[in-house]
Amino acid sequence: MPELPEVEVVRRGLADHVAGRRIASVELRGTRVARRHVAGHEDLIGLLTGRVIGRARRRGKYLWLELADAADGPVEDALLLHLGMSGQLLVEVAAAPDEKHLHARFRFDDSGPELRFVDQRTFGGLAWSANGADGIPLTIAHIAPDPFEPAYDPNAVVRRIKAKDSEIKVQISTGPSKVKVPAVEGLTQSSAESQLLAAGLQVKVEFEPNADRVDKVISQDPKGGDEVDVNSTVTIKVGTAPVTTTTTQKDNGNNNSCKKKGDNCKKNSDCCNNLKCNNNNTCK
Repeated sequence: MPELPEVEVVRRGLADHVAGRRIASVELRGTRVARRHVAGHEDLIGLLTGRVIGRARRRGKYLWLELADAADGPVEDALLLHLGMSGQLLVEVAAAPDEKHLHARFRFDDSGPELRFVDQRTFGGLAWSANGADGIPLTIAHIAPDPFEPAYDPNAVVRRIKAKDSEIKVQISTGPSKVKVPAVEGLTQSSAESQLLAAGLQVKVEFEPNADRVDKVISQDPKGGDEVDVNSTVTIKVGTAPVTTTTTQKDNGNNNSCKKKGDNCKKNSDCCNNLKCNNNNTCK
């Protein structure tokens, strides 16, 4: 469960900041924070006020604080805490502003920081429970031991699994999923890209002059029908209109047609463009 590391971090924070402290007062707000305590808010407040907090413990996603009447007294009950989806346990100085979704406040007789329970979605909550002989609150005794608990016996777990005739399914990865490359040669660029993307492939477009296939796919790599990994890149070449150039001949300035290469001439200005009139009176 992805929440377990978060809950374990909270447990360690409680162990550092509230273990060994005596509860001076308890403030509960709203109707949902103690809904799991059937006897109601006032009964829960009475059971907690004046008690000394022992160890902070966890089983699964449940947290609990051991309660005793004295610092060295026996532990017979506990305060259960469940964070739900958005619950937080915050250690705050008394002067800190109240959080918007503050539902419970614990003050201590040492005038140190408060413990606050904040829960935006109100799925979490608090409750009191007597402890069993093993020190586990009776309310959550049905939850199996956590692998991090000393009570967890891996050998016993293996024995119980072997004793059952249950079927265990194992899924073995075969690597990345494969997909056949769609054949897109001859299609327009937009149609080709749509088909390739729909097949779970990436597209790289290159352009090449081709008067017969303007805006059409000339070639593709990999070829249509090839099997590749999902998210592979397919390169398509798309035809574009060839670029045409126009050559303008230079006039000799006398409104006469200039001489082309090989034509007879008398002077350089008779020749077109950068041709020159050579000793043989020929434009070259």
